[in-house]
Amino acid sequence: YGIYFSNTSNSRAEGNQISNNRNGVFLEGSSFNVLVGNAASENENGIYLNASDKNSLVSNRAANNSYGIVLSSSCDNEVTSNQASVNFVGIDLYDASDNNFVQGNNATKNGVGIHLNLSSKNTVIGNNASNSEHIGVYLVRGSSENNITENSARNAWFGVYLIGNSSYNAVAANDASGNRVGIYIRDSPDNNLRENVACCNDLEGILLRNSARSNLAGNNASENHFGVYLSSSSKSIMRDNRMWKNRYNFYAEGENDIDASNLVDGK
Repeated sequence: YGIYFSNTSNSRAEGNQISNNRNGVFLEGSSFNVLVGNAASENENGIYLNASDKNSLVSNRAANNSYGIVLSSSCDNEVTSNQASVNFVGIDLYDASDNNFVQGNNATKNGVGIHLNLSSKNTVIGNNASNSEHIGVYLVRGSSENNITENSARNAWFGVYLIGNSSYNAVAANDASGNRVGIYIRDSPDNNLRENVACCNDLEGILLRNSARSNLAGNNASENHFGVYLSSSSKSIMRDNRMWKNRYNFYAEGENDIDASNLVDGK
């Protein structure tokens, strides 16, 4: 380990440069600590929190690692204004890492920008997860009740991707443009998509597959192959969405609630 906190509280690590370790900075069973301005590169994990709650990670740089910033079974942490780029995964929350606040981070040029795995009730807001090789923002394995808002998820295979019963999430005001698919909700019912921008994607702007009872409101889908595509996602509600200049603006299967507030090519 470069820096190791075990069962440590009220400590601070600042301005360190850590390279060529399994874990650059490792917190285990530690709370109320501050990590600020550290640079962790060329490690397996840049910064790793295991069973560590209520810590602050601010303005660190975790680049050129396998994983940039990792929270495992760690709750109520603040992850803000960090740079987590050029990793396989930029920011990774898994195994019941709940109630974390992830804001204003630069998680660009990773395989996956921001990844939530079996982690719920997190706030992921105002992050840049663009130019990922695979996925910008990725929720899997029942990652539910998260707030995914105002993130940039451009220029990847999938901009925002929810799969595996990741339900009751709010996906709002994100920019999911220039991807293969902008926003893809698969096998995950009961999500709320509102005021997202999905422009200039190669395939679908917004794609729901096997994701019933979804709510789509105020989204803009333009210049995609399909604007909005609902497959086996019945009992969904669409209000005030705008679809224009797509090759095919709209497609839906099953019984859904779609009223005239939705505009297709301005009509």
